[in-house]
Amino acid sequence: MIWVYQNSSKSIHSKHPTLYFYLVDMKKNKAVFRGIYVPLVTPFNQQDKLDEQMTDRLYEYLTEYPIEGFYVGGSTGECFLQTVEERSNFLQILSKINDGKKSIIAHIGSTALKDALHLGETAINCKYDAVASVPPFYYRYSKKEIFQYYEELSQNLDLPLFIYNIPGSTGIDFTVEDLEYLLKIENIVGIKHTAKDFYIVERIKERVPESIIFNGPDEMLIAGLCMGCDGGIGSTYNLMPAEFCKIYQSFREGDLKTAQKYQIKVNRVIEILLSMNFYGAIKYLLNKRGINCGTTRKPFSELNPAQLYQLDKIHETISHS
Repeated sequence: MIWVYQNSSKSIHSKHPTLYFYLVDMKKNKAVFRGIYVPLVTPFNQQDKLDEQMTDRLYEYLTEYPIEGFYVGGSTGECFLQTVEERSNFLQILSKINDGKKSIIAHIGSTALKDALHLGETAINCKYDAVASVPPFYYRYSKKEIFQYYEELSQNLDLPLFIYNIPGSTGIDFTVEDLEYLLKIENIVGIKHTAKDFYIVERIKERVPESIIFNGPDEMLIAGLCMGCDGGIGSTYNLMPAEFCKIYQSFREGDLKTAQKYQIKVNRVIEILLSMNFYGAIKYLLNKRGINCGTTRKPFSELNPAQLYQLDKIHETISHS
């Protein structure tokens, strides 16, 4: 493997050059990106349908900042409140809008292997750079069955594969040994680590140093980077892309004081959003910025007047910062 450096401003809307640091596996001719990836919210129109025009506006807004790419169809995108057909359609919509300008990772995770494979084929056809998947949940599968799920994905999809480790939602706690085993499977290149046990990150980096690990908890990006994460994928990056890019950039430059300053700044916003419909709050604040993303699907609750008042105050703060 070799390191490649590229200075690029691929988007015609970009105000900032994007710095790409990535590994190229010369044998497979595939790039594994690192840095700030935005896990897109899914815009729904007034008819509760996917909307390409709304998605394009969201894309234009986010690519004004030096993000590395997008994580598409994940938890932030309300993937499990959509049909498989809708999920596949959204992967196609985003790929069309992106048109090769940014790195894109498709989340294809499902409780049904055939649905994950179907979404994986969509990702391949739409030229995604990688796929990711939560482990199959709900039925309390054995570790052997979960490993077989990832092995099937790896064998049938010719794309780099990330394990989406989110035990708070799946109820599946991977040990260091579990992750080490999975990372040695062909095509499995890394982890989206949405957990607060960063000791696991350090141990995995020690045992499988070539693995790529993305930090998941927005409020702990700097902590994840300090323990070895290669970048971050977090919901509130939709809302505060400049701040999260600054955290990552400052960390890379060794300026931990500035990185901490921006981490504390975003955390004051995050702690309020976590007290209500988190994804609905993100969409509401995007709507306030003129980036219409609609609302979240049921059974997520509507925001009440007191919560809207709090969010309006936040909007004033982040709009003038």
